[in-house]
Amino acid sequence: MTRSPDSRAALPPRAFSREILERMEACPDADTLNDRVLAPFMAALETLCAGRGYLINTYGTSGNLAVTGEDEAPVIFDLIEDYLDTLDREEPRQPVKD
Repeated sequence: MTRSPDSRAALPPRAFSREILERMEACPDADTLNDRVLAPFMAALETLCAGRGYLINTYGTSGNLAVTGEDEAPVIFDLIEDYLDTLDREEPRQPVKD
């Protein structure tokens, strides 16, 4: 069943989370997950944020996302970088494995 764009926007937050999770779980590997879920989601998020004047910054190896205004972005970036540097000194980050 295909929903109209208006009905998708009306999904309650938990239903949306379940739908995204179902789509993610249906992906057999990282490439499919990226192509079918992550890249389209990020493209939509980038479009929305650009239209509102927000900036998106992603960090870390297991996923962090910060959406900020232009003035706050450098401050948030520096805070996260400093924090990740502290973690690296304690225990270097390992690359994500498929």
